[in-house]
Amino acid sequence: MNIDLTGAMGLDIMISRMGDIIDAKLAERFGPAGTPPKAKRRIKPATTHDNSRVLVVPDLHVPYNHPDAFSFLVAVRDWLKPTRVICTGDEVDNHAMSFHTSDPDLDSAGPELEKSRAGMAELERHFKQLDLVTSNHGSLSRRKAYEHGIPERLITHYRHTLFGETEDDGTVEYPEDRGAGWWWHDELVIDLPDGRHAVMRHTWGANLKLMAQRNGCCLIQGHHHGLLDVQHAQLARQRIWSLTAGCLVDPECPAMAYGRGNAVQPMIGCAAIIDSEPCAIPMPLDRRGRWTGRLPVVPTA
Repeated sequence: MNIDLTGAMGLDIMISRMGDIIDAKLAERFGPAGTPPKAKRRIKPATTHDNSRVLVVPDLHVPYNHPDAFSFLVAVRDWLKPTRVICTGDEVDNHAMSFHTSDPDLDSAGPELEKSRAGMAELERHFKQLDLVTSNHGSLSRRKAYEHGIPERLITHYRHTLFGETEDDGTVEYPEDRGAGWWWHDELVIDLPDGRHAVMRHTWGANLKLMAQRNGCCLIQGHHHGLLDVQHAQLARQRIWSLTAGCLVDPECPAMAYGRGNAVQPMIGCAAIIDSEPCAIPMPLDRRGRWTGRLPVVPTA
């Protein structure tokens, strides 16, 4: 039977058939109508933490991290058995997007990001729960967007950038819940077991001890690659400390060439806070600058 599609009735039939086709396609992809959407597991940031044994992951600058960075961190983790893991920021380098001159022989922004995502996936396999602070290198994509007038709504979250996979329909999936336990903060306040407080930012400044005295609390920072340093100061009613966590960069990488002429070179290592007290954990290096496989002598946990 021929159907006249020129009249109002024919148009209704055509629209109905198109709807049937669309419903069939949607059912093929997402299940029949009325099927509840697949529940997504969300890990909410904990409101309380056990801060008795805190591992401090320093600036990594993936993919230009030290070649032994991850294996060293895993060894420290296995020794320390941390109750919490935090990161000073600059988890990725974003060298190609720098506001400074980039090395033309290194990767452009796209390939560098893919290598950074692979590195973050490896780090996340070892550290499912991680609190990070925002940083100058880690936030370069957002800083570039602001520089060129791109509104906030068009900028993806750090977790999406590093772990997300965008599907054809625009939804974002996180394979194996990757990155679900990672949280970024502008400033991270840590309640120490002895009642003191430690506050971490990516950087407070070169004279961290002075900043701790002025703020009246313990302070933690990264950013200053040449410092893996703990200092103490006595205030009227309490002793406070400052901790600069060093770095785990590859000093030989061209992305780090800007610091090669400096008298102070990158201090490779990480840090920990054990029973409210900080300790520096330098990476023992051989003559080639590679990790010896040993851990340094550190305070008994």
